[in-house]
Amino acid sequence: MTTQACTREQKIISPQKVTKCAQKINASFIPHTSSHVQEEDKKLQSRERCKTLEAEIINARKSLDMHLKREKELIELNLQIIDAIESLEDKTHADVKQLLRKYEKYRSGIATLNANFLNELAEEKEDLQNRKAFMDSQISGLERKVEELNEQLQEKQNELSILSTYKDKEYPVKAMMISNFQAELDNFKSSNQADQEELEHIIKTELGKYERERIKVSNNIIYKVIVESVALMHPSIKDTALQNVVMKKEIEFHQKHHEEITQANKQLEREIESLLKSPKSNLRLQLFPEFFPKREKCTPDMELTFDIPTQDWLPI
Repeated sequence: MTTQACTREQKIISPQKVTKCAQKINASFIPHTSSHVQEEDKKLQSRERCKTLEAEIINARKSLDMHLKREKELIELNLQIIDAIESLEDKTHADVKQLLRKYEKYRSGIATLNANFLNELAEEKEDLQNRKAFMDSQISGLERKVEELNEQLQEKQNELSILSTYKDKEYPVKAMMISNFQAELDNFKSSNQADQEELEHIIKTELGKYERERIKVSNNIIYKVIVESVALMHPSIKDTALQNVVMKKEIEFHQKHHEEITQANKQLEREIESLLKSPKSNLRLQLFPEFFPKREKCTPDMELTFDIPTQDWLPI
C-alpha cells in the first residue's frame, strides 16, 4: 500500500510544470496576426484557462488527499475486520469443541436412555396386558349386571303395564266408591254434630263435679292429717308453733307498717322541699316585702340600658 501511495504522489504535477504548460498553451493559441485586440483577447483566454487548470489541479489534490485518507481508513477497517474474524474463529472453534464434548456425552446418555426406554416399554407392555385382563373381567361382570338390570327392567315394565290397566279400568270405580264413602261420612258427621256437642257438655259438667269433689275430699284429708299430727305433738311444741305463727304475723304487720312509714317520710321530704322553694315560707320576704323587691336575673340574651348621670357644661 505504501508503494502505491508513493507512485500516486509522484504523479502530482508541480507548479513550475503547470506554468510552462500554460505558456506553451498560450504560445500555441497566439495567432500570427498583427491585430493587438486579438492578442489581448487571447491573453485573457489563456489566463482564464490557466486559472481553471489551477482550480482543477487544486481539486485533484483535494480528491487525492481524500482518497488517501479513505484508503487509510479502509486499511484500518480491514485490519479490524481481520482481528474480529480471527477472534470469531477462535470462539467458534471453542464452541465447536464444547458442542462435540456435549454430543459425546449426549450420545452416551442416549444409549442409556434407549436401554431404559426398552426396559420401561417391556414393563408397560406387561402392565397393559394385566390391565386388559382386569378390564375384561370387569366388562364381563358389568355385562352380567346389565343382563340382571334388563330383567329387572322387564319386570318393572310388566308392573307398569298392570298399573296402567288398573288406572284405566279399576281406579275410576274405586275412586267413585271412595268419594261416595266420603260423602256418607260427611253426612254422618253433620247428623251427629248436635249429639257430640251435647255429649261434650255433659262430660264437662261431670268433670267439674268430680273436680270439686276431689278438692273437697283432699281438703278433708289434709285437715284430718293436720288435726291428728297436732294431737300427737307435745304441748311445748304446740306452744312453740303457735308462738312462731304469732311472731310471723307480727313480723308481717311490722314490715307493712315500716313500709307505710317509709312512704310517709318520702312524702314529707317532698313537701318540705317544695315549702323551702316556695316564697311563702320566707318570713323576711313576707314581713318586709318592700326591702326584698323582685329582681329579674340577667341572662346573656338580655339587652342592658345604662342610666349614667352626665354633667352639662354651661357655655362660656
